[in-house]
Amino acid sequence: MKAPEKIYLVPGEFDGEQGLVWCEDPAPGVGMRRSESTGYIREDRYDAAIWRIEQLESELSDTRRYAQSLRQESLAATGKPDLDPYKYIGTGGVDP
Repeated sequence: MKAPEKIYLVPGEFDGEQGLVWCEDPAPGVGMRRSESTGYIREDRYDAAIWRIEQLESELSDTRRYAQSLRQESLAATGKPDLDPYKYIGTGGVDP
């Protein structure tokens, strides 16, 4: 059996007492609202998401540096700055 990627802490009853219980559904019962639950993701999924965010931030930083160097080259060559800051985003630093 594989552990669920996301679980929820929802208001509920356990051993006859009201409290919070773990559940795979954020609103498992009639009249329950999703807004009353708190979702949690598995640590491995969280770590993977953080790693991907860091990767994207690094790529964005590299692209910004590359775009800045191209703007400086354009200014040096033409005396006018390249005014399209989005021209190189998503190109991997390759001149379109």
